[in-house]
Amino acid sequence: MFDVLTPAGEFMHYDEYSAILETYGVRFIPCTLKSRNPTYEILLKATENNRYLLQENSGVGEGIVIKQYGWKNRFQRTTWAKLITNTFKDKHIETMGGSVVNAKLVEEEIVDEFMTVHMVEKIVAKIRNDQGQFGARNIPQFLGQAYHDLVTEELWQAVKKHKQPKVDFKTLNHCAIRRVKALMPELFGVAIAQSA
Repeated sequence: MFDVLTPAGEFMHYDEYSAILETYGVRFIPCTLKSRNPTYEILLKATENNRYLLQENSGVGEGIVIKQYGWKNRFQRTTWAKLITNTFKDKHIETMGGSVVNAKLVEEEIVDEFMTVHMVEKIVAKIRNDQGQFGARNIPQFLGQAYHDLVTEELWQAVKKHKQPKVDFKTLNHCAIRRVKALMPELFGVAIAQSA
């Protein structure tokens, strides 16, 4: 069970229907997070921890559904939001179409466009040159430098390209860290499999 409608056609709140369904032994999708005005980072963490009905070590689900019971849009319709993982987007882009790609936050777009492999390789090389090596203890410095370089060297171009967007810098930092990990997974102990 995912949603329950009242006889009046309104969505019943999760807290109400979950208690009823539990009493009768009806299975339902559990709530993974309750939060008032959650940040993008909080929602993303919930997405990354979504392992409902998945076998252990098989990754995470496609995403989460974000609900605000009682809220209706200007057409008096109840609408929910869905935050899906980048892995799910990449895997299903052909079947889901281009709208999935355009559903990115401006911070994600900026990071994806302006944080390049060349940029992060240059930072790793600089740390190696300055310290003689690059190891796990250099990761915090590396992540901080990558974010610093994005903001100081690339942000002006991003502001011009995206026509003065509203940017949440905490979200930008989070997206930058995620991008660095995706660009250079070998530095974070993530094995890479390639076809021979």
